[in-house]
Amino acid sequence: MVEFHQVDTSYLEQYNTIPMQVYVSKILQPIWIENGLGGFRLEEKKVEPYLKDLASYADTAQWQAEFDLSHWAFFMAFDDGKPVGGSAVLGKTPNLRMLGGRDDLALLWDIRVDNEHKRNGIGSRLFDMAVNWAREQGYAQLHIESQNNNLPACRFYVHKGAQLGAVDQYAYYLDKGSPKHEMQLIWYLDL
Repeated sequence: MVEFHQVDTSYLEQYNTIPMQVYVSKILQPIWIENGLGGFRLEEKKVEPYLKDLASYADTAQWQAEFDLSHWAFFMAFDDGKPVGGSAVLGKTPNLRMLGGRDDLALLWDIRVDNEHKRNGIGSRLFDMAVNWAREQGYAQLHIESQNNNLPACRFYVHKGAQLGAVDQYAYYLDKGSPKHEMQLIWYLDL
């Protein structure tokens, strides 16, 4: 039986053991109308399949070294004591560019479920816990980042009521570990 708990920073080492992998066989490719002046639409496009390890970009030890975590909340799912899912949500973190200087904006920093436990409602429950925390803290919106190569996440956020707010086709352009087709998608959920 899977149990869910809000945890403190003493659990971050366990949190870090939860994999965050995405099998990519399709991406959302923007079709720009008049080079973007007329807008765009996103179409699914097949790509050579690959495995993207998102956990390699999200080391909890780095979070503790870089940021003041006093306005962060962590939620974890445990199956017989083993960590199988986690989410991190935050607000009011000085110098965190993704908050855009807004005090009314919370950020879903991370959400992950190990491969064996995906599609069992764990991610949904962790997301809901993060959203409820953000509401209780008085935030007006939740900011969520995904990539165009993570279709399951994009569909999940749409299902949860988030709306696409921005596409940055050059966000990862200089990241040597990212495929050139990878783009940042920013979602917003009104709380």
